[in-house]
Amino acid sequence: METKFKVGDKVRIRKDLKEGNSYRIHVHQNMATHAGEIKTVCEIVSKTTYVLDVPREGGLEWHFTEDMLESAMMTTIDDLQFGDILTLRNGERYVYAYGVIFGEERSYYCDDELVEKYFRNDLTRQSEMKEYDIVKVEREGQVIYEREDIREMTVEEISKALGYEVKVVK
Repeated sequence: METKFKVGDKVRIRKDLKEGNSYRIHVHQNMATHAGEIKTVCEIVSKTTYVLDVPREGGLEWHFTEDMLESAMMTTIDDLQFGDILTLRNGERYVYAYGVIFGEERSYYCDDELVEKYFRNDLTRQSEMKEYDIVKVEREGQVIYEREDIREMTVEEISKALGYEVKVVK
């Protein structure tokens, strides 16, 4: 079954759920109080219906439809928004505002025309200095992007890390 979102995806509950549009007819009042929040898809109920990590009394779950949700994941440098907190691989933190990145320790300027000069579209640094890659982006107190680095290992290295022999099977 091909779905728009997958289990584990970060999604934002659409803010317009609160604004009395057509969604409100289908949305329980308490469900709408979570509008604008970023949640994780926990279960796929049908091709267009999802269960999120939204607490509900009595252990019941709300079913959110695809049209009530939008992706909250960042994928490119163009997805940065005013106020985003950026953490680099070396631990330095910056705030993104109007195309400029302001740092806690120091700051450097990177206006909209020069963003590509400093970062690739995938949020890695244009130079080969990996310590300046963006590894985490926080928005409104929630992590919306975190880099998952893939490490290449041999079977021998995996066995050593685990402390026991492994066999790769198809």
